[in-house]
Amino acid sequence: NINAVIPTENPIQVTFNKAAMLKSIDKVKIAANKTSKVMNVNIADGEIELECIDLDQNKELRTTLPCHIEGEGIEIAYNHVFLSDLLKSIISPEVTLQMSSDSRAAVIQEFHRTYLIMPVMRTKPEEVEE
Repeated sequence: NINAVIPTENPIQVTFNKAAMLKSIDKVKIAANKTSKVMNVNIADGEIELECIDLDQNKELRTTLPCHIEGEGIEIAYNHVFLSDLLKSIISPEVTLQMSSDSRAAVIQEFHRTYLIMPVMRTKPEEVEE
């Protein structure tokens, strides 16, 4: 039953410009770990902050883009390759990402198609002890 994996309760809806998001992903992905390709996504106060960190190489890049949020903000992470590929397959210039939590699949619906993208574990800088 394919419908069992598609979240139906998605109180968080984030709408953004697809071209701006793709450009922002391109800016930060060069700092992502080459194996995991993790991109942290922080959504709050009408903006999306994208951040890639490679702790092994001591690299970190961030950028922001405007968005419209319905519901609460959220901190989540995605594989930047998967998200970029998904966005490139969407025709519409504006995309709405529907989410319920940082551990459940996000949904994008366009015409008769439904896309799912699973979050990954966030990359966090190690705590510095003094």
